[in-house]
Amino acid sequence: MRTLRAAALLAAALLLVVAAAQAATGATIQTATDATYGLHLTDADGNSLYLYTQDTPQASTCVDACAANWPAFTTDGDPVAGDGVDASLLGTLTRGDGSVQVTYAGAPLYRYARDAKPGAINGQRLGGVFFLVSPQGKAIQDAVAQAAPTLSDAELAALMNEGQQTFAANCAVCHGDQGQGKVGPAFDKNANLGNTNYVIDTILGGIPPHGMPAWGGVLTDEQIASVATFIRNSWSNAYGPVTQDLVTAHR
Repeated sequence: MRTLRAAALLAAALLLVVAAAQAATGATIQTATDATYGLHLTDADGNSLYLYTQDTPQASTCVDACAANWPAFTTDGDPVAGDGVDASLLGTLTRGDGSVQVTYAGAPLYRYARDAKPGAINGQRLGGVFFLVSPQGKAIQDAVAQAAPTLSDAELAALMNEGQQTFAANCAVCHGDQGQGKVGPAFDKNANLGNTNYVIDTILGGIPPHGMPAWGGVLTDEQIASVATFIRNSWSNAYGPVTQDLVTAHR
């Protein structure tokens, strides 16, 4: 009887140890590759992580309204380094609300509230202060070199012509007929247009809190490809064409 009781107590103790270890397991940081910006940090589910250039090492200045759009990436234990992540760069800080935020190379990490699915990078370069994070802990500011879709001059001209018509009918009222910006942001000299995925996802899903409607249920994939091509290659922009099959892949 004593032996059975001792075994039961030992088993219970082991369960407590396992439970405590599980509770102490922190958030996992891993890497993913984006076609435009290359290798960058994500959480365990593939959601992109960002740094804020207004922060100082081991201190977050993103609070209140900022934190509503950019939730801190928090952990319940020591953060865990996944594949491609330098464990020596991982750290934490305690926020004013008592939550523990993960840092990388001293930079507090954030998610973006409008990244609706794993792999989305809609927060990249926003305001010129939020950036994806490289495995070395640096802000990723420049796109990797990409091979532009191969289109004939006639195909590109047709896309641009259709895109101009779609832009004039649906977009110019907010963004200006010369891309100069009005109610909506300017497109001329807008570096965000270099991010093909961001452009497509924004046109498809919109940004409702900022008054940008979703066009995915209004425009065809061909129209979206054409207007994306038009705004990316008009005025002083030269970011290359967007093809219909790429838009379809983002649906």
